[in-house]
Amino acid sequence: MTIRVFVGCAPNHEDAESQAVLEWSLRKHASEPIEIEWMKLSRDPDSFWFSDGNGGGWNTQNWATPFSCFRWAIPAFCNFEGRAVYCDS
Repeated sequence: MTIRVFVGCAPNHEDAESQAVLEWSLRKHASEPIEIEWMKLSRDPDSFWFSDGNGGGWNTQNWATPFSCFRWAIPAFCNFEGRAVYCDS
């Protein structure tokens, strides 16, 4: 079984160091293989996490962080199947 881990993180690599530490720790201590989905805003319209900043895609204007409400999208991202773990960096 693969453990699906969703990680909220800043879009411009501001969290790069904490992301690296988190990934290292997850992979070192996981009892099963893991799959990490880095949930960060994207300008790519094909990305699930797309926002163009002008109302297209996610509207993050009132979010406390650039990924605050992504956690609520995890079931849809997973087609409402299986289980997942959420955390942020």
